[in-house]
Amino acid sequence: METRPPHYLLRTETSSSSQDGDWKFVLEAADGSEKLEAVDSEPLVRGERLELLTVVRALEALDQPSRVTLAATSRYINCGIAFGLDEWRASGWTWEHFGRMVPVKDADLWQRLDRALSIHQIDCRRWRFDRSHGTPRPALADLVERRVRVADSFAPRHHRTREGRVRHLSLVVSWVTAWWRWFEQLGGSHLPRRATALEHTA
Repeated sequence: METRPPHYLLRTETSSSSQDGDWKFVLEAADGSEKLEAVDSEPLVRGERLELLTVVRALEALDQPSRVTLAATSRYINCGIAFGLDEWRASGWTWEHFGRMVPVKDADLWQRLDRALSIHQIDCRRWRFDRSHGTPRPALADLVERRVRVADSFAPRHHRTREGRVRHLSLVVSWVTAWWRWFEQLGGSHLPRRATALEHTA
């Protein structure tokens, strides 16, 4: 009898103070049976690299192949997993930037993440946790169950209905929008822009 891999929800938090970056991850079983939490500080590591390092360390802390639902608050990680890894791996961890191949940012950590993903199944969801509101977070099991129901609603059989097609289109639009914003972060904002009529007459 085949056993299903354990299912975890992964939440990460990072903050930077002075020259050091503080990070924290929480791995909690979907059934609430276990919880793994780690907190530390990383000298001279901040920003997106710190966010990526936290996810990598969490996945490397798992002692067996597992299903992981990643509550990613970072567009950098979300878009890298969804759109970047396969292409970067195939191109030797480089990408084309305005006609020339350049190294992928944080390539060492993306390679570690790629190795972890060859062991674990990961479902990357970009969720927003707003601390400014007093609304308590739902229980982990409820969060996971809700996300699974949403994912199931996009099964191919639902694409035959008008509601299913609308939902599918909305998902595609949201992914394309996220990809474009991520591309702009990597330098797409420097693409040549179209001259205005005023510039033509100047």
